[in-house]
Amino acid sequence: AAGMMDTFACNLELKAHLAMGNLVGATTLLTEMMRGGGLPPPDSISFNTVLAALAEARLPEKAEKTLSLISDAGLGDLIDSHSYTCVILSYAKSSRPDKAAYWLKRMIEARVRPDAVTFNTVIAAHAHNGDIDGAKRVLRAFE
Repeated sequence: AAGMMDTFACNLELKAHLAMGNLVGATTLLTEMMRGGGLPPPDSISFNTVLAALAEARLPEKAEKTLSLISDAGLGDLIDSHSYTCVILSYAKSSRPDKAAYWLKRMIEARVRPDAVTFNTVIAAHAHNGDIDGAKRVLRAFE
């Protein structure tokens, strides 16, 4: 239980960094947690907290890189629907619906089940960019 509390405490610190607008501090802490070095390992909450902040900041390449780092570190079992949705949202918010659709496809290929929010994010990204055909394609592909 103590290890859980340590990860919990680090997750609170991640959220505190982000509440203060310190994205660099949060990503640095996450990296240190991944390295070991005395800190507890991150959990899905750790990753998703940072991924959500990267999406909100419209930093899709950093969100994508973070997701890849999680997988490359052998922690792929911590990647869930929310993780992918954060990357998809980061591309949607950056007016890049094709990349959002690409990550939806990757999510499905990874056998992670998207939810209605994920689909709606990709469809809305196409629609907001005036790409009604793209929105219809996504809708048809997953009916």
